[in-house]
Amino acid sequence: MAPTAQNSRAIVWYWLLLLIPTLLIGGYALNLLRHESKRLERVAIDTATEKANLAADAIRLSVTGIKKSLLDELVDVAEVELEEELWAQEFENPFVRNGFMFRDSGKVQGLLMPNLKEQRGPEKIEFVRVYPVE
Repeated sequence: MAPTAQNSRAIVWYWLLLLIPTLLIGGYALNLLRHESKRLERVAIDTATEKANLAADAIRLSVTGIKKSLLDELVDVAEVELEEELWAQEFENPFVRNGFMFRDSGKVQGLLMPNLKEQRGPEKIEFVRVYPVE
């Protein structure tokens, strides 16, 4: 064999010995990057879920506090003044959308307020449709 053919063959072997490990390491690195990308996506989803849960808990806590304070206010109101207090809450308090009174015992039963003869509105009409006056 001629010295040139041996040199060419040696060069090819050197390149193969350099190229094959390089390609294997590069493929492994790409695989690791793919796994890391999936892990980061999972972490981002978990973080977003945790933030949403914290926000929901904060809203739940706020609503519970508002509900408790409204109920505490209404407990202190005399029964004769209850209807006026509910109307006042409906117009003055931004957390009260519709006031209603429902009685389930006594001679007058059912929905006492809102009275559609006095007040109208799509929400009140829908409310009376769902909870009819007896």
